Amino acid sequence: MNTTPTPSTSFLLTPTQAYTLPSSSTKFLDTTWFMPNSPRNARQEFEKARIRGAKYFDLDEVASPNELGLKHMMPSSEQFKEACDQLGITKEDSVVLYDVHGVFSSPRALFAFKAFGHPKAFVLNGGLPA
Repeated sequence: MNTTPTPSTSFLLTPTQAYTLPSSSTKFLDTTWFMPNSPRNARQEFEKARIRGAKYFDLDEVASPNELGLKHMMPSSEQFKEACDQLGITKEDSVVLYDVHGVFSSPRALFAFKAFGHPKAFVLNGGLPA
């Protein structure tokens, strides 16, 4: 039985499934975000603990401005492409998104990847704690 996830079968991967993806074309992205009143800093925590080889995807930086000051609004296609280019992500890559909460902010990043047509984007079930 083939256990390799496909875009049509799942958006959520177990750690075992994530590590069966081809390492040369799989990108892990930490998408951790904290509520504005939290004293925690997602980027600083990323620097201290992350999945080896992961990069940080900042939901507030990769976002369109909002006149009401709302955070992490859907980016424009140009903003999203530029962020992916800077992270070395192509549509041929598998992208595994995670956060330090388990599954909190990573689905927001998944929504953006899917909205912009990325065929192989997934959320890591359990996030960094898994």
